[in-house]
Parts: sequence; structure tokens; C-alpha cells
Amino acid sequence: MAKKVSTFLLLTIFNAMTLGEVKAEEKDLYKFLWLDPDKSVYVLQNKMFPKRGTTYMELGYLSHLSAEYQDTTGASLKVGHFLNEQWAIELMFRKYSNSDNDALTSIREINQTVPFVRRPLQSTSLLAKWSPFYGKINTFNKIFYFDWHFAAGPSLIETESNAKTVADPNSDTRYDSESTIGATVKTGVRFHLNKNWQINIDYVKDFYQAPGVLVDGVQRPDKWRNQSDVIFSIGFSF
Repeated sequence: MAKKVSTFLLLTIFNAMTLGEVKAEEKDLYKFLWLDPDKSVYVLQNKMFPKRGTTYMELGYLSHLSAEYQDTTGASLKVGHFLNEQWAIELMFRKYSNSDNDALTSIREINQTVPFVRRPLQSTSLLAKWSPFYGKINTFNKIFYFDWHFAAGPSLIETESNAKTVADPNSDTRYDSESTIGATVKTGVRFHLNKNWQINIDYVKDFYQAPGVLVDGVQRPDKWRNQSDVIFSIGFSF
């Protein structure tokens, strides 16, 4: 009888220890030790804000990153339509405002000369937009949903420069308009505020051909150039 009681007590203690270990493993949500080493866990989450069939408009402020002798800012307007959850067609228009910065002012006052300056005026782009990634940021009391996209397409890029007068010391500085067809690429993140409103951050890069400086009546040949913008915008979709 004593032997049976001892065996029962040993089994009870063993079971209690085993259950304790199992509970400790179940509390660890990030280490699935019960899986085989070569197994993976995939979490399927439903989209909170689907994009298929929606049309959107975005109005934003842009900061130009490529004007060496200019302080350049501007405005951006984007209109687009999502054909499905990943692909959209977008029309983007940017308008720039330029003013001479301290570097140009110093060169003009100290050296009595003006450097070569090319500054943007406006651009219009037709883009194919791909949004393959979406996710969420979980804060203490709110979840923010976002999409990450890439886009590319042709652009009509309008600039102006003093290429025709900067090499002639007898000429006053004159900015002549230039227009060319180039290409634009961009990437950005859309943060959803609710079903209809979003906040967007975009990095935009333009590639285009433009002529060099006119020296002794000879125009330097065209070469590929680029310019960059960062755009902060608020959008509405329906």
C-alpha cells in the first residue's frame, strides 16, 4: 500500500512539473519551440483600408534638393486611380518657386560674377504606381496602417537657366526657358488616418537632358541631368 501511495505521489509531482513547463512555453508568443526547426509561421492579416477601385487626390508641399545656388520650394498635386490592390495610374504635377540663396549672393558680391544656374519651373508626370507592401505600426493606444509604393513614368520637365549669358562678361544675367521630355521615379509611404484621409511622404527623382553653357558662340552638348524632391502631402480617396 505504501508503495502505491509513493508511486501516486511521484506521478502527481511529475505531472505538475510538466504542466508548469507547458504553461511557461505557451506564454512565450515569439519563440515557437514546439515547431520543427525547418518550419515557418505565416500570419495572414486582412487589409483595413483596401485600395482596389479607389480614386485619390493629394495636395502637398515639396522641398527641392538639387538647386545648388537656389532656395527652391513648391507645391505638388497628384491624382490617381487604383486598378487593383497593387497597381495604380497617377498624374503628378509640381510647381516650383526659386530665390537666390546665400551662396549665390556671396559669389556675386565678392567675385563680381554669377555662376551657372539651372532651376526648375514645373513638371508633369504620368506614372505607373506599384504598392506591393502594407503593414501597421502598433503604438500604445492606436494602430497606424501604411502602404509603401514605387512609381515610374515619363515627364515633361520645364526649367530655366543662364547658360546663354553666364560665360559672357558683357551680358546681363538672363534666364531662358527650357523644356524636355524625361523620366521620373519615386518611392513613398502612405499613412492612413481613416478610410478617406491619408498623409504621404514621397521621394522623387527626375532624369532629363539639358544643354550646357554657351561659350564663344558654341553651345556645350546636351547631357543627362537629374533633380530630386521630397514631398509631404495630405490625400483624400473615395
